[in-house]
Amino acid sequence: MLVDARVDVEVSSAATLDQTREKVLAVGAALEHDPAWSPIMLAPLSLSVESSAPAHQFAVRAQTRTLPLEQRKVMEEMGRRLKDAFP
Repeated sequence: MLVDARVDVEVSSAATLDQTREKVLAVGAALEHDPAWSPIMLAPLSLSVESSAPAHQFAVRAQTRTLPLEQRKVMEEMGRRLKDAFP
């Protein structure tokens, strides 16, 4: 059984959606190619834009699939890397 690992990141509206998409997918690719994380990243990172953020921001939800006991670790690492990508 696989579970979703999701992380929401609020991004300044100064960034374009295309720039944001590139950064999120680059984070996902780095995780997939990292030997410490690739065994538990069981699907490519996908993203969706959430519309509930304030007008000067938009929220991005990044999601992958993983094993139930690895969900928290994957979410924390995705969140850490995404926050570094959007200072």
